[in-house]
Amino acid sequence: MKSTRRLGVVVVLALALTGCGSAPSTSDSAAGAVRVTDANGTQSLKAPAKRVVALEWSYGEDLLALGVQPVGVADIAGYNTWVTAGSRFVPSTKDVGKRQEPSLDAIYQLKPDLIVTDADRVTPNSLAALKKIAPTLVFDAYVKPDHLTGALNSFRQLGTAVGRTSQAQAVVGQLDSAFAAGRTRLAAKKKAGASVVVVQAFTTKGSPQLRMFTPNSIPGQIAGRLGLVDSWPGKDAGSGFTTVGVEGLTQAGSADLLYVAVKNDNPFATALPGNAVYAKLPAVVQKRVFALDPGTWFFGGPLSAQQAIAEFLRVYQA
Repeated sequence: MKSTRRLGVVVVLALALTGCGSAPSTSDSAAGAVRVTDANGTQSLKAPAKRVVALEWSYGEDLLALGVQPVGVADIAGYNTWVTAGSRFVPSTKDVGKRQEPSLDAIYQLKPDLIVTDADRVTPNSLAALKKIAPTLVFDAYVKPDHLTGALNSFRQLGTAVGRTSQAQAVVGQLDSAFAAGRTRLAAKKKAGASVVVVQAFTTKGSPQLRMFTPNSIPGQIAGRLGLVDSWPGKDAGSGFTTVGVEGLTQAGSADLLYVAVKNDNPFATALPGNAVYAKLPAVVQKRVFALDPGTWFFGGPLSAQQAIAEFLRVYQA
């Protein structure tokens, strides 16, 4: 985990509910040089990239949404566990190691013409090493004013880098349509303005760890753009969430609890039900604790966002 989604409204929501496919593969950039803005400023590529290595899951997801199969991805097994929106990497895509410590040799062997990573994953030394292999774009997953805006900006820039500008615009347009349709459906269910807190739950050393997402986070922004209110009062530690134990859940007040947890590590199904503090929470007493699909990824791009929209609508039967 990271220190740690078409034509009309009906089709957009159907797409989201069936796993969020990507738009058709097309290329609209000429073979000439392209300029891309990343966390380090304006970068120039001699031509749109064709052989791309993604060292962060979100950019692997973005490439698939753009109709581009990366030649290499860090921790593919982890990706397949946590990120279920969109299509999958083809068998020929090589695993290049951990996201924090990828194998430089494995990346080199793939002969990429572009490497994409996250500012949270690189140091000046590791970035210099990557640039010796191929041009490297560094995006910031936690850019202000909010993380969803930052993720969509990075997605558009990556679309430019691989010659898929029009496709990037189309995918973002699909997301905008999904938000509009979702707002209408939730309002019809009289859920507009409902107070929610979104949680990612897991276990560390036998104790429940609860990531409570702040309003500027991707799930917080998704809630807001759907007409819901992320009411978590805790301060953002920099990654869009506050990590608390069971006692910290009391800060959620009377808000609905919407959570994500993988099937083999779900504190909401194991440790929490027998806890006296948890049992007294308003959301628990009033049966307003909702499980989202375990593969709903809150650090991804537009496809994961569409999947999250579909999950929010599902739990509210909208």
